[in-house]
This record gives sequence, structure tokens and C-alpha cells, in this order.
Amino acid sequence: MAIVLISGGTGLIGKKLTSYLIDRNYEVIILSRRKNESSSNPKISYSYWNTKNEVIDADVIRKADH
Repeated sequence: MAIVLISGGTGLIGKKLTSYLIDRNYEVIILSRRKNESSSNPKISYSYWNTKNEVIDADVIRKADH
């Protein structure tokens, strides 16, 4: 299963894109400015991204295929 990393995944377009990808058997990691964000769907996960303090999980970026 391919993994797609999305910024803006909690917005209107991001939610639709996430649903589209999940329906096509992708796993989705959403970059979020909110810590401890979670999903009940096992194909969706969140990773904290703080643009102001330039904090991002580099391992998540390496994990993503797209």
C-alpha cells in the first residue's frame, strides 16, 4: 500500500482528497498544526507540523511514497 503525505488535509479540499485516496487503498498521513490529532480510520494518521518553529517529523517525510 502506497503512503501519501498531505499538508492541508483537514481543510475542505484535503478531506475530499483523503477520502478519494483511502477509497483507492492508499494510506494517508496528514500534516497538522494540532498536536495529538488522531483518526479512527487505520489508513489515516497525523503528524505534527509547526511552520512557525520549523518543526516537522523528518521520518514521516521519508516514510511517504508521494
